[in-house]
Amino acid sequence: KEALEAIYSSDALLLVHNLKKGELDSYEIDLLNLIKKTNPSISQKLTIVLTNLESCRDEKEAIEQKVMKKIKEIFVDNKINLFSISSTSYKKGLEENKKNLENESGIPMLREHILNKLSDLEISLPKIRHERIAREENRLLIAIKGGIDIRKNNISMNNKSIIHAKDKFHKE
Repeated sequence: KEALEAIYSSDALLLVHNLKKGELDSYEIDLLNLIKKTNPSISQKLTIVLTNLESCRDEKEAIEQKVMKKIKEIFVDNKINLFSISSTSYKKGLEENKKNLENESGIPMLREHILNKLSDLEISLPKIRHERIAREENRLLIAIKGGIDIRKNNISMNNKSIIHAKDKFHKE
C-alpha cells in the first residue's frame, strides 16, 4: 500500500526490466495493471528502461516490441518512452574515451530524456502538486464525512435503543 501511494504521488516513474528475461513477467504486468487502476493517467510519468543491452543486442528489437505491445495493451498510450541501455558499454566508453561506444549504450539518451522531464516538471510541478493535494484533501474529507455519518448512525441507533428500553421499563 505504501509503495502504491509513493508511486501515485511520484513525479516520474522508471520501470527497469532486464532484457535477458525477455518479455515482462507476470509480476511486472500485475504491478502495471494495479498502477493504472490506481491512476489511469500515470502513463504520462512512465519511462521504460531495458537493461543488459550488451547481452541481447540480436534480440533487442523483438523484445522491445513485445514489451511495448504489452505496455500499450495496459495503458493504451503511445507516449510512453522506452530506452534500452548497456552500463557495460557506457563504462567501457568512458574508460577508453570512446564516445561512439558511450552513445551506443543508450545511457546518454536516457539521461537527456530524464533531464528534459525534470525541466518540464519544474514548470508544471506546482500545478500538479496543487492538484494532487486537492485530490488528497477531497479523499480525506469524504473519509471523514463517511466516519461522521457512521458515528451519527450509531448514535441514532443507540438513542432508539435507549428510548425503546425506557418505554419498556415504564410499561413494566
